Amino acid sequence: MNGAIEELKKSLKVYERKLGEHEKDWERWLEKGPIIERNK
Repeated sequence: MNGAIEELKKSLKVYERKLGEHEKDWERWLEKGPIIERNK
């Protein structure tokens, strides 16, 4: 049982890391987005 809980925690950490990276990409896109719109 303990092993399963540890595996769950590991996968959650990986998921959180991926979410964090996605948020950074999203912020970058939000910064670039309006600039691209203006250049059209």
